[in-house]
Amino acid sequence: MYKENDSLPEIDLGSGKIIGCGATSTVYLLPDGTVCKLFNPEFSTEEIRRESRMAESAYALGLRVPKPYGLVKAAGRMGIRSEFLEGQMLADVLTNTPEERKRILSVYIRELKHFHETKADAGSFVCAKELYLEKIDKLRGAGWYSAEELEKMKQLVISVPDCSTLVYGDYHPQNILVKDGEPFFVDLGDMCLGHPVFDFAMIANTHYIIPKMNPSYAEKYFVVPAQLMQMLWDDVFTCYFSEYTAERQAEIKEGIMAFAVLRQGLSPADGRVFSKQVLEGNVAVTRMRLLPNIEKITGSIDW
Repeated sequence: MYKENDSLPEIDLGSGKIIGCGATSTVYLLPDGTVCKLFNPEFSTEEIRRESRMAESAYALGLRVPKPYGLVKAAGRMGIRSEFLEGQMLADVLTNTPEERKRILSVYIRELKHFHETKADAGSFVCAKELYLEKIDKLRGAGWYSAEELEKMKQLVISVPDCSTLVYGDYHPQNILVKDGEPFFVDLGDMCLGHPVFDFAMIANTHYIIPKMNPSYAEKYFVVPAQLMQMLWDDVFTCYFSEYTAERQAEIKEGIMAFAVLRQGLSPADGRVFSKQVLEGNVAVTRMRLLPNIEKITGSIDW
């Protein structure tokens, strides 16, 4: 799958230690003390180059991310080499010292807001709305939804205000490392530009919906007890929107949950991770919980 990578420096994994393994890549701690995120073969060169550019831009913007050292190749695969930060994953901190949750929350929210207040160049980051609209276009004629249903989803996405600030895209405790009490973000593949609702759609899924609907799955992939994740969702939402009235918070939460369902409902356009049974379930939930009320939500994201 990889092309045009002959000019990249080749590294020898040698006695490198695997310190992470996910759906997209394997992460090695190299003998020289740096880290290499080695991507799975199905990822295109452009996808990997884009993530590398995002890492460089995020570091230049002063965000808490490992210092990037550029693209490399190893064992016939393409990767990104970066600084190694020695610390604990936030998931481990929350699981092993749950009494720290309240203290960590303020830092957790501070850094989330920092992302949502950081303006960035569209040349380095894609637009969240464009990503959603691309998925909707991919589903046209695929049999998952009718043309009318997809048009309603499109209008919902279009109605979200345009923003030139960052969205992390995959904000959960397994992607955040704690070093000297401060959080660092170690997986930047889903960063983009857009309204914070796109971040909260993901947060609602990982912190609330998945732990509630499938606790064993949530605990396997997020390595935090499902009940604790749900408590964290309540804390994150309440703290982030603390300046709003309870009535306004309820309206905002309704919009976020609608986008969380939409995010799951568009999963057939991803085609990488989920089984057909899961995809069919996501579509059914979207038809039941989002589409009957979609006109009410369209245009309501105004915070």
